[in-house]
Amino acid sequence: MGIAPEIAAIPTKTSAKPIFIKITFSMKPEPVPLYRLLTGREYEVLERIAAGHANKEIAHELGIALHTVEQHASRLYRKLHVRNRVEATNRFKNGI
Repeated sequence: MGIAPEIAAIPTKTSAKPIFIKITFSMKPEPVPLYRLLTGREYEVLERIAAGHANKEIAHELGIALHTVEQHASRLYRKLHVRNRVEATNRFKNGI
């Protein structure tokens, strides 16, 4: 994905006619590490999801309510642009 190339005229001292050059821009974003996208708690929940833990186990391990784990999971799915635990686990294991 990129921006359409622009044409720029560069005047020169030696000729009356400008020289035209093609300028291109790349819009490819740099990948952002997961730990920068997620809060610390969301990252902890994702680690446990990737390890195969159920939400109830995660809640017990972190000392938080089951509903809170579900909310963290929902938020991290949205941030990672995934639909479920399997896709989130793949993103976590691939570090993207």
